[in-house]
Amino acid sequence: MTETLDLVYLAGPPAAGKSALMAAITGRCDKVPVAARVPHAKLVSKATGDGLGIELGRPRARFPGTDTLSMSIGPAAITWLGTRPAALILGEGDRLAYPGFLAAAKTAGYTVTLVYVTAPDSVLDYRCEERGSAQNETWRKGRATKAARLASWAQEAGLRVTGADTAANRAGTLAAMLREEIPVLETLWS
Repeated sequence: MTETLDLVYLAGPPAAGKSALMAAITGRCDKVPVAARVPHAKLVSKATGDGLGIELGRPRARFPGTDTLSMSIGPAAITWLGTRPAALILGEGDRLAYPGFLAAAKTAGYTVTLVYVTAPDSVLDYRCEERGSAQNETWRKGRATKAARLASWAQEAGLRVTGADTAANRAGTLAAMLREEIPVLETLWS
């Protein structure tokens, strides 16, 4: 029997709620940091102790994810994907949210799902102000455009793309909806 491979990546503009959504998706897992060329955390079931997959980046209280990785991580991450390091890989953030990374995952045999996390500009602006973000508006709009283009590219490339509006739903509600849409996420809650 062939093992199925899945990569689920959350991308969106700054303050869209990617980190909160990932925390809700992985809420029943302990995260065990793995120091490697591509830093990640092993996702371990709190209930059973079973390894369930990995999450890219270094765990930290605020804003974990791929943005904790080196700016030059892309080539190493693409090579690493070819080793098929886990049956389930989760990622969120801007650092690896680009076509080359998602295409490399597909080439390595992963079923790739891009979750395009959005919220209206007024909500994003408010959240940035509330968290004391030093990111200027031009840079934030550039990141939003990058994420929107990635979602369009992914759709055209035949990857699965699903949306998550964090202004309309809380992270826990979205996580439950995503578990229905992306069945492999249910394994994190079993």
